[in-house]
Amino acid sequence: MAHVPPGIGGFPTSTSASPSTLPPSSVTVIVSVTSVTTSTALTTSTTITATTSSTITTSTSTTTNTMVETQTPYVRTIIRHHDAHRANHSAPALAWSDSLAGTAQSIAETCIFQHNTTADSGDYGQNIVAGVPENQMGIVVTDTFYNP
Repeated sequence: MAHVPPGIGGFPTSTSASPSTLPPSSVTVIVSVTSVTTSTALTTSTTITATTSSTITTSTSTTTNTMVETQTPYVRTIIRHHDAHRANHSAPALAWSDSLAGTAQSIAETCIFQHNTTADSGDYGQNIVAGVPENQMGIVVTDTFYNP
């Protein structure tokens, strides 16, 4: 179980091995190493017929790839700081998952400050921290999760 080191931004820490209760504003972030890309195909076909005996046919096909943007600025900050450290080891960038976000929300709603890898598939990693403002997230990611 990872703990926020004492003295980082004055944030509360847990020093016991037993679970502690999180305040209602706590956030549990679960990230997946698997990249997720959503593709959308758009095809348009137009037929134009002239008034003479000839027919002119025009076809247009367009394919676009779109990454669904469901992240808040706070979540983007967390992912950006994790990815900066992952890049040091040639690990792929993290990708947002609505499914994992739902799992994280369910775990956070239990208000138990401990890892739970039994929810859903359990095939994910967890970093747990509570009550950290966005402007301190880089410090927490670096000092708590990367350089403990």
